[in-house]
Parts: sequence; C-alpha cells; structure tokens
Amino acid sequence: MALGNYDDFNRLECDTRIAEEKDGYYAFEDTVFWGEKGGMPSDKGTINGLPVTDLKWVDGTLWHQVDGALSNPIHMQVDAEERWQNTAIQSALHLFDGYFRRQNHTIVAIGVHPHSQWMEVDVDSFTDDELDEMQDYIDEAIRADIPLEISYAPGIEYPDPNYRQYDQVRIVKYGDLDVQPCGTPHLHSTGEIGSFVILNAEKTNRGTRVYLTVGTVTRDRLKKTHRLVRSLMAKLNTLEEDLEARVDALLEQEQQQKAEISALQKEKAGFVAVRLAQDDASYAVVDDEDVSGLRAIGQEIAFTLGKKKVLLSEKDGKTSIVIAAGDDSARDTLALWKDKADMRGGGSPKLVNGQLPYTVDEALERMGLR
Repeated sequence: MALGNYDDFNRLECDTRIAEEKDGYYAFEDTVFWGEKGGMPSDKGTINGLPVTDLKWVDGTLWHQVDGALSNPIHMQVDAEERWQNTAIQSALHLFDGYFRRQNHTIVAIGVHPHSQWMEVDVDSFTDDELDEMQDYIDEAIRADIPLEISYAPGIEYPDPNYRQYDQVRIVKYGDLDVQPCGTPHLHSTGEIGSFVILNAEKTNRGTRVYLTVGTVTRDRLKKTHRLVRSLMAKLNTLEEDLEARVDALLEQEQQQKAEISALQKEKAGFVAVRLAQDDASYAVVDDEDVSGLRAIGQEIAFTLGKKKVLLSEKDGKTSIVIAAGDDSARDTLALWKDKADMRGGGSPKLVNGQLPYTVDEALERMGLR
C-alpha cells in the first residue's frame, strides 16, 4: 500500500527524475499522480507541460504515459479540480461504508466517474424514508467537518489477514463514522466533500443501486438541468410550474395521433390488399413500403380475404418478402425458397416475413417466379 505519498490530497505538484522508461511509459523517483485503483479514478494533469494520457499500476509502481517524450528534470502538475472531485466521492463513500457496516450491510459496487456516480448495496430495496435518513447522515457529516486521521500499522499486526502480506497498512479514519485500510488520497475533512445529493434508487441483481451527485459534478449537473428546463420552457411556451402538465398533454396527443395513423395504415392496407387479390398473378411488387407496411397488406390478404400472394419490396438493393397464404402454405413456400433463393425468414402458416440479399428482379429469377 502507499506509504505516505498520498496523505495530502492537495499535494499536486513536484519535481523529480525519471527512474525507468519502458514501452512508452515512465516510472519516476517520486510522483504526485494517482492511477485508477481502490475505487478512485485516475488523475489528470501534465508532466513537463505534456498532457498525461495514461496511468497504470504494475507491482506497486505507477507508470505514466504522456503525449510526447520526456527527459530530466521532471516537473509534475495534477489538475486540482479533477483531484478534488475524485477525492470527494472516494471520501464520501468511505463514510457510507461505515454507515452500512453498522447496519450489517455492504456496498458491493460503486460508480465514481463524473458521468456515473452511484453505490450498490446488498439490500432488496430502500424506502423513501430510508433514502432521506441516508441524506441526513451525509449532510450532518459534511456540517460536522470531521478531520481526517491517517495512521500506519505493521501488516503482520493488522486484524484482517488479507492485509498481513503488506509491510505496512495505511489506516484512514473519519471520527466515529468510518475507519478502514486504504491507500488512496482522502479529503482533509468531511466538510470538503462540498455536496452529496441522493437522487434515486433502483433494484439490481446484486441489491439496490443508489444514484448520487457529488462535489463539482453537482454544480455541472445543476447547470445542465437548468439550461434544459429553460430550453423546454421556451420551446413549449410555458412556465416551469406548468412544464410537466404540458409534456403530459403532448404525450397524450402523440398517442392519439399514433392510434389515428395506425387506423389509417390498416385502412390503406385493406384497400391495397383488395386490389392485389383481384389480380391472378402469384406475386406483386409493392413500391415504397417498409417491412411493416408490407406485412400489414399481407395480413389483410391472408386473414381477411383468405387469398394467397407473394409481396416484394426493394430497398438499397435488398428485397423484403411477405408470403401471405390463406391456405396455410406460407411456411411450405418459405422452405422451398430457403435453399433455392437463399431466403431467410419465419412466421406462421398464414404469414411469413423474409428477406433476400438481391434486387427484386434477381429475387424473382431465383424463386422461379419470372
């Protein structure tokens, strides 16, 4: 585990020298960067003014990749806001480790990146009151501004046998709220979390996922949401308090329009089906119809009129086919053409959908209809 390099999360720059270079990655005599590990994302920043493009741990050594080549002397600079944001959610989730541990529950997975912040707990569900209690807990922790305590102990003496392989174990403590071994940077006090808002929760196959917004992400999400609300208000010409009702009305109107369109499409399919059924030809090429339109016509021919007809429609050099068969022979026809014309599809005895990787003219030739 780390032996003190990350005790001060505000240690953001240092001067050092290259210790080793391998495959475009550099190891240094000292570093202020953190590479993703232990539930904390990687830092961003520069080395000798070059952007850091990757950080990876190999056997306890952090290797750095930059957009260019490096030479001594080395100056490192970590992005301050990114470090604070990453450290804020890491430290806050420590507090919830303690919270759930006292309830005999465990956080089984976490999301710590700005676009995906959450914690997954091994419980079936949380009531609204329980979510409110969790919010009250973190609010009080932030107000109390409990200081961070870091200590070190010989691994052989640590109670958890999983840590006895280490020479030293770094122990992180926030008052009575949480104490646990951890090597990542942490905030100097709980007040530095700044904001922690519980948004909602949903059931997962491992328990319940609680969605969060923490630190500077809260600011950015609030700005984004505010701009979205203002944009919708302008587009819908309504006040914020009337926005939900206006959207509900539009959705209802959309459903009504879809129902009307569906009825008109069915009526159109019926007219086309009658016209095609009057023609004695075994097939019909139906222009400007997508697969759903072709199927609707086929349903009318097979189920309503009890007739048989092969319908074809071409798009982008491929042919969609519907076999409508009032005599229940659609699957038999498909079986006949599967090998003969490389046709793929499926359906019921009365109606089969299929497709050929050819134009209509070539499809008709291969099926022996022309």
